Amino acid sequence: MGAIGEQVLAEELGEVAAKVLHELRYEEAEARSRNQRDELMR
Repeated sequence: MGAIGEQVLAEELGEVAAKVLHELRYEEAEARSRNQRDELMR
């Protein structure tokens, strides 16, 4: 794989990592929201 191919691969991996982190943050925020709602419902 040439330098250009490696650069493209690195960029794609960076994009995938950013998407995964975004999804994890969303899931964590959703869980916190659910927990707070459940606390208020008690």
